[in-house]
Amino acid sequence: MSNAVALVEQFSALLDLCGGVDWSALSDSEVDEVLVRGFRQVGRFTGTVLLPLVREAEARGLASAHDAPDMRAWLQGSVNMRPAEAGRLLRLATALDSDLPKTAAALADGASASTTRR
Repeated sequence: MSNAVALVEQFSALLDLCGGVDWSALSDSEVDEVLVRGFRQVGRFTGTVLLPLVREAEARGLASAHDAPDMRAWLQGSVNMRPAEAGRLLRLATALDSDLPKTAAALADGASASTTRR
């Protein structure tokens, strides 16, 4: 098993643990803090795992291996994305490498609009 696959499995295990958390036991300030940090981590995961994997799958032509006409159709069928959402994700994944390197770095660092609050 590759390191990448093992890391995603570890991430999945951590998410399983989060499913058992009693969020109502947190104070208001803890809810605020965890919520902001959670959104930052969603951005980081998107920027460091999902978007690079979408670019890699597109570069390898994996959609055709699954009898999908293109990556957008593959995303729609495999991960149940709406057509517009799949198109936006593909455009963002492609643009991060060429046109939006600062955005790519910000996602990888967990930056978001909410970071200005702290």
